Amino acid sequence: MIAQQHLLKAIDAGTADFGVYREQAAPTPAFLSDVRTLAIRMLTHATDDELAPIVPADLFAAYLARRATPARRSRTALRPVDPVDRPGFMAPGLAVTAAVAVTAAHSVLGAADIPTAGEALRWLVKSNRRRGQAVSATTIRSWGSGTTPTLTGIQLSALDPLLKPSDQLRYRSRTPTPRVPVYHSGVTRRARGTPTLLWSAWFVRLALPSGHANYFRLALPCAIQLIGTRLGLSTSVRQLDSQVSAPGVSRILQQLENDPRWHGIYTALVRLADYLDTSDVPINYERRRTMDYHLLLPDEEWEPLCHAAGIRPGSRRAAVARSVLFERISGLPSSRAPFAIDDNDFRGRAGAFCSLLTPELAAGLDAAAKRFLSSQGIHAEPVTWHPPLSLLSRLELPGKDPSGVDVASLHHLVRQNETSLEDVAGQLGTTIDAVRHVLTETPAPQTAQPELSALNAARACLDRDELFDLYQNLRLSLREIAERVGVSRQTISRLAVEYDITLRPAARPNLGIDPHWLYEQYVVERRTLPDLARESGASASTLARWARTHGIPIRGRGGPSHHTNLRAIATAATAPALLRPALVDAHGWERLRRLAVASAYPTITAAAAAMGLKQAPLITQIHRLEHALGGQLLERAERGRPMRLTPLGRKVVAAYRHSRPGPPN
Repeated sequence: MIAQQHLLKAIDAGTADFGVYREQAAPTPAFLSDVRTLAIRMLTHATDDELAPIVPADLFAAYLARRATPARRSRTALRPVDPVDRPGFMAPGLAVTAAVAVTAAHSVLGAADIPTAGEALRWLVKSNRRRGQAVSATTIRSWGSGTTPTLTGIQLSALDPLLKPSDQLRYRSRTPTPRVPVYHSGVTRRARGTPTLLWSAWFVRLALPSGHANYFRLALPCAIQLIGTRLGLSTSVRQLDSQVSAPGVSRILQQLENDPRWHGIYTALVRLADYLDTSDVPINYERRRTMDYHLLLPDEEWEPLCHAAGIRPGSRRAAVARSVLFERISGLPSSRAPFAIDDNDFRGRAGAFCSLLTPELAAGLDAAAKRFLSSQGIHAEPVTWHPPLSLLSRLELPGKDPSGVDVASLHHLVRQNETSLEDVAGQLGTTIDAVRHVLTETPAPQTAQPELSALNAARACLDRDELFDLYQNLRLSLREIAERVGVSRQTISRLAVEYDITLRPAARPNLGIDPHWLYEQYVVERRTLPDLARESGASASTLARWARTHGIPIRGRGGPSHHTNLRAIATAATAPALLRPALVDAHGWERLRRLAVASAYPTITAAAAAMGLKQAPLITQIHRLEHALGGQLLERAERGRPMRLTPLGRKVVAAYRHSRPGPPN
């Protein structure tokens, strides 16, 4: 009777506005198409056991009794019927059949919302699949014609548990309004507003504690591009210039779907995609991904920051700082920075750099980033940004909320010597990623260090004019000045740099060693430094410094002979400038040859097999070339795309083939 009342009301009013149609009323013809589609499907494919729970018992009993009575065929039923003369010619011949069909359809359409209606229809989807019928996001929408988007949403919601997580995102099947995805070509607005590496503030809330952090941070931005679109995973990966593979994104999504908090993660991703589509994102990450970062944080900016913060600049520490700042500006992983070094020590330093930050150093780095952006013609964008965290409100998520970290305790722990970030996170009951995020956003103030105290004491004793007079006019050495003040020579050296006083070049030690003798014995006679050290009475390290002072090349330990290195150096001097950084030893040409040979194969594995090598050494040699030449040379193979040279790789291979010493093997 309720179903009949809704039918009559819809026919009288011209629209249906009950149940799932409350939010968006449907024209009566489309509503009746929804009823017909569901009714036919249920009567055709449902068993009696499946129909019984959704139809009143008395109606269902009448339906079974009437169906058991043989139907009587009238003569008029045998005549040809013109559909125009009989609009309801396809309606059931029995009122009880129509009542069962409409009541069953109403059990779905009368639900309070689309997700509830999807649950009410799910039994039919599973029943069809058990019988071997193909029911997918494509076929389920072909059940009827002229239906409403509301019914499409119900069908997709019913199918949701059977969809892959990537398709759940494409069809938005877990939202209040699932819908058919649309196709976006090229770089979309959403991709321009999405960094390659997910914002740290979002990542710490969405990632699984036991997962691989870098893969999660790379995979989730690619997954965001799928929401409501027909983009393939490979396309979304290419749009963000990500190093993760399409299968890798799929695996991460499967791990997330298996987590009991998948619904919260899913809702957060959909909210984020909608926000990026409808809001003005202040950063164009597509542009930042393509900028040249080689001039980021030059030494003249980095060293004063270090002196002010009381830390030693160091070449490796400078490379770490530049790589971390590169990640902050570009949204790309720090490993993609032109300054990055491919070894575990460097990666560890980059991960722990946040513990080195002080408020002053962080402010200095932020100012350096603004100057760099300005030099690139970017004046209105902030250095960094992330979508509002209010989008995550009232969601059950796997990650720890950084706002729950006791900042004062964190700062105290991180300034204790020998306390790793892992230990700090464990003591605070949070994750290391949350610790890194908080330290980056709220750096720990530097505690007084002996070295910094000594520098303050030196400042109190000597102003710039006094130090300049002692050092330049009276010609006292740094050590002599340090003894007067009661600090170390290194402290006075740092104070001189801070005061912008040019230091005199260090005098070469007079060891009484004839450089011609050293060259004759070491280069011509090929004696070892320890042997010469025993003869001269100096240490081997002192002889090595003396040799470098006089331009005598040092042989590498366990490497090729000295004559071989000399020939390599001589050959490198005549090679194209592009290749010279890779030709610092005798094996440089061989590494270039292997790169050129490997570039002709679809994968590293195939190239290594063809050259009779194992895969790992070949990868190591290519990485060494990339580090020496300052950029990526090969784009690794992905599904459907073979390995290929980058633009820099093509230039390097062309230069090698033009200037190689002798015919290739």
